[in-house]
Amino acid sequence: MQYEFHEVANIFPMMSEAEFGGLVEDIKNNGQIEPIWVHQQKIIDGRNRYNACLEIGVEPIIKQWDCRGSLVSFVTSLNLHRRHLNASQLGMVTARIECIFKKDAGERMRAGKAIDTLAPNGARVDQATQNNKSTNEGKALMQAAKMVGSGYGTALRAKKVISKGTDELVSTVDRGELNLTKAEKIAVLPKEDQAEAIKDALSNEPIKPKPVITPPSTKPDPPKGFLPDPEGTEKLYEILGSINETLGLLVGHAETELINLPKNTVKEARYRVGGCIDAIHKSAERLEIFYKMYK
Repeated sequence: MQYEFHEVANIFPMMSEAEFGGLVEDIKNNGQIEPIWVHQQKIIDGRNRYNACLEIGVEPIIKQWDCRGSLVSFVTSLNLHRRHLNASQLGMVTARIECIFKKDAGERMRAGKAIDTLAPNGARVDQATQNNKSTNEGKALMQAAKMVGSGYGTALRAKKVISKGTDELVSTVDRGELNLTKAEKIAVLPKEDQAEAIKDALSNEPIKPKPVITPPSTKPDPPKGFLPDPEGTEKLYEILGSINETLGLLVGHAETELINLPKNTVKEARYRVGGCIDAIHKSAERLEIFYKMYK
């Protein structure tokens, strides 16, 4: 009988090719020791063992889940005891569990009996939807982190990697080849640049996001009654273009450094960034004053 994979089976990463090859040889020599768990005719645990049995051509040993307790807790407990995952891999597991928690909560809410109420403007409001909006967004992630034993901050980085990273980046972290600190930096890059960044990260090259440089705007028409010297105007736009390019480079480097800052220095970093912004505003005001003088 052919089985499909339940969504909870995807919480934990698949084995690497080398690990899978070792599993195939082990089952050939010693037989299938751990059963494959199923629920509602779908595999909830044992994807690797199932694929190994198919490759060898032996009948897999199947067990039905008894539906006691939480399905996610059951699968998590099985894998945490036999898998040796690093902190980044556990963060990825936590992020996937949170997705299931949020999905289940939404399905329960849609299946429940919603109580209609009147909004101030007289419109009907679904009370279940209203309650859902007031739910703390981080509650599901904290619950998942507690279940797995992962750090909340690590799980947040994993969410960013899963949502913004390429499949290759996600797989690299899942295999334990790249930690989430580096992966998070790569995830913010354009997807077409991530493959090269992964290679650099694996070879211990520093990851630096390409600065986003906005090209200088086209020269606007001069204000009414203002006829600047053409040579001076060109020089002005050359200076502004240089300032814009420099700011773009500095922002790119600042983003790289801010990612590496520990939490206890974030407040100081925000203060310093605020000071830089104030300085830029003052410089802009000075330019505005000169502009009015020569208008």
